[in-house]
Amino acid sequence: VAFCRWTAWRRWRRRSLSRRRWRRSRRGRSGGWRWPSRSSLWQKRWHRKKKMNESDLATLRGLVGRTGGRWARCEGYQRPPPGATGPQYVPKTGVVWIGGRVEKLELPENGLRGALPETLEQLDRLRVLVLFGNALTAIAPRAWPRTLIHLDLSRNELDCDFPAGIANLYSLKRCHLEKNRLKGRLPALTLQHLEVLTAFQNNLQGELPLFDCPKLEQLWLHDNADLDGPLPDFSKCPNLKSLLLSFTNIHGDPTSVHHCDNVQLRPVVLSSGKEEEEKELKGGT
Repeated sequence: VAFCRWTAWRRWRRRSLSRRRWRRSRRGRSGGWRWPSRSSLWQKRWHRKKKMNESDLATLRGLVGRTGGRWARCEGYQRPPPGATGPQYVPKTGVVWIGGRVEKLELPENGLRGALPETLEQLDRLRVLVLFGNALTAIAPRAWPRTLIHLDLSRNELDCDFPAGIANLYSLKRCHLEKNRLKGRLPALTLQHLEVLTAFQNNLQGELPLFDCPKLEQLWLHDNADLDGPLPDFSKCPNLKSLLLSFTNIHGDPTSVHHCDNVQLRPVVLSSGKEEEEKELKGGT
């Protein structure tokens, strides 16, 4: 008997709820209050998300015209006709929009070519720039937004001087520039947040500058045959754990890097012309 009463109550409850919803819908049609549907809420959320910054859109489309690549053929990167607006003209592939601004631009191995233009600096909210594995050949002097945290231009064809503008990226944490044809001297770096700097297998020249990077943990500059001079003082890099300078002409005492007791370094590999000659002579005798 109790089960029958419970089922009857459930049926009455369902009918009453359906009647209430029907009455609300009727009031809504007559101009009164009405519950918003799921589709209308989703549409409002979608349109609110797609309000993109016009300056960032213009910068991305200008970057497409100069570097080309596969992303130029993706939907959203074509220039819209006059007066046309809509989500179909918003770049989506490789771009992360947060609050209507570009915060990440990740286009690895997309066939980009040419030089990075100076207009890239206008993306003043950009935090991550990943363009490794392309065919970029040059970098404009002012192509770096100062909000960058992660920069990766490795495995390109950069045949220019080492970008000195990196010294002004005070929020930078990770910088990867290996396997290019960068030349010139390394600038003096005073970056309080830098943790990783890799620029091996390039054509860097001259002596190593002083590094004032208290959070630096990894410095890989090996396979730069024209790097020479004495080993600099790394006393301002107390967290340095991995230092690779093999296949360069830098000479010095590896034990001088162990200036702090709380630093655990991997075996520091140093090679100079004199040391290689001594090794050959010892091996021949």
